[in-house]
Amino acid sequence: MMGMVMRSFASFVEDHYGEEVADEALSTEGLSTDGAYTTVGYYPTDDLVKMVITTSNSTDVEVPVLIQRFGFDLFSKLADGHADMMQDFTNPIDLLASIESVIHVNVRRLYKDTELPRFDVIERQGDEHLTLAYSSTRPFADLAHGLVHGCLNHFGAEGRATVEREDVKADGTSSVFRIAVRPEGSEPCETKPTPSSQD
Repeated sequence: MMGMVMRSFASFVEDHYGEEVADEALSTEGLSTDGAYTTVGYYPTDDLVKMVITTSNSTDVEVPVLIQRFGFDLFSKLADGHADMMQDFTNPIDLLASIESVIHVNVRRLYKDTELPRFDVIERQGDEHLTLAYSSTRPFADLAHGLVHGCLNHFGAEGRATVEREDVKADGTSSVFRIAVRPEGSEPCETKPTPSSQD
């Protein structure tokens, strides 16, 4: 797991739940580094899992909800850190459909040893419909779910979009996301809980 993700999670916890809760997460027993992470380092996935469980216990926020909230927050940090790349995309469907062909290609140039999940396009209909298959060796379909909503929010499409998720595997390593975005000026979609609305 990239150190940038570990540090981003600690920042997310502090911003949303307070410094004390973040300190508890970083003091979780059994972390490989005793809670010290560098942005460019690589760390066991179990470290993040343990920190998430500690935070969930401290806040009474269920683990799936917590990870989705983190994914939503993480997207904005990734977008801010790669502003030049983001300028190439004008809508969320275009970006999400380009994760494998553009975004991950660039990430691998910067971080050669990183292990990335796959986001394969199953079907795309213009800039309004996308079916995306997520697969990973790590159990973070909830994180992917949050990232999708973070992307929609970034482009101002959250209120006119729907995201349906089908878990192919129950362990969180494989899911299919069906994303529909109505054109600008359309009526808002029926309100459903999203990572941005559950704080």
